[in-house]
Order: sequence, then structure tokens, then C-alpha cells
Amino acid sequence: MWTEAELKRLARRRAWVLFPSVIVSSAVMLVVIAWIGSIRVPFLAAAKSRMGDTAGEIALLLLMSSSILFFLAGLVWADYRSRRFAVRCPRCDADLSNSVTKLIATTRCWHCQTKVVEDRRPHSLDVYRRGLRISQRRWLVYWFWIWPVLGAAESLYAFLDPRATVDFQPILILPGLIGTSAAGWAFVRTRDHRYLHALIASALMLGLGATLFFWYS
Repeated sequence: MWTEAELKRLARRRAWVLFPSVIVSSAVMLVVIAWIGSIRVPFLAAAKSRMGDTAGEIALLLLMSSSILFFLAGLVWADYRSRRFAVRCPRCDADLSNSVTKLIATTRCWHCQTKVVEDRRPHSLDVYRRGLRISQRRWLVYWFWIWPVLGAAESLYAFLDPRATVDFQPILILPGLIGTSAAGWAFVRTRDHRYLHALIASALMLGLGATLFFWYS
């Protein structure tokens, strides 16, 4: 069995492998996307001249989608390196690394129910899940505000430089649409009025983005 301190130490060491890898992989993906953006016009023109308009658009879409491979490759490499810090059940050998907090709270493997944490008062799985839902709702209140803020920033940029948004007009609608959908779904499911303010702000940004989209189109 493990102690709570040992599990937290393994979780920290695993995080020090995973988090930098995610950051580096994301940065590489963004660099690739920026490079593709810099060659987008000549690439699209060459592809259309050789394969036709539709095939050229598809070729550009595939080229942009390939940037995701750099991100996924970094995640696979990080997951391979972090396996030496994995937490596995001594009885069923199940990997418990993805939720060390849950393991510490319940003290048992959630596959075979074997007690694997010593010197710790266990909580039931229902109590843990209830506490997790409460913390997730608190976090979502702040996360839903990302979309109206992003929509406001894009709308301001469109006002300042309308020509720069001609090729990316649909992006003006996306933050408001995502924010309205996510916050609206959360509010309908939970009836939690803390989501209502972000829902209203996202809906306003959706309307503003749609107005700018049709104004510049």
C-alpha cells in the first residue's frame, strides 16, 4: 500500500513530465499553424491550378489539420515518459494515475475495491463525486467568461482593422456561439444562476459578432 505523501510525490513528478510537454507541443503546433498561414495564399493558388478549386481547398484543410499531429506526438511522448511514475493497483494492476486525488479520498482502487492507501480515513465514492461536482461548477463559472471576453476582443479588433478580418469573418461568431451554447447548456441542466451572467454576455457577443459578420460580408 501507499501513503498519501508517496502518492502526492508521484503525482507531482508525473505532472512535471506532462505539463511542460503539453506546453511545448502546443507552442510547436501554433508555430506550424503560423507557418501554414504565411504560405496559405501561394499554396492555395498552386493547389487550385493543379487540382481544381474544390480539391485545392481540401488540400489546404488537410495541410492545416496536419498541425494537430505535432500536438498529438508530444502528448504520446509525454505519456510514455510519465509511465515510470504511474500508480497501479497491486491487485488488479489497473492504472490509477489519472485521479490520484480520487484515490486518496476513497483509499480504494475503483476497479477491484482493494484498499491501497494506508493511514487515511476513507470517503465513499458518492461523497467524492458530490464534492467534485461542486468544485467543477465553481470552476465553470469563471471558465464560461473566457468566451465573451474573447468575442469582445475579436469585435474590437474588427472595428479597428476591418480589412484584416475579411478572410476570417466566421471567427467573429465562434466565441459567442461557443459561450452561449456551453453556458446555456450548463444553466438549463443545473438551474444555477451563476451561469446566467456569462450566458447573457456570450449571447450579446454572438449578436455583435453576427452583425459584424454580415456587415463585412
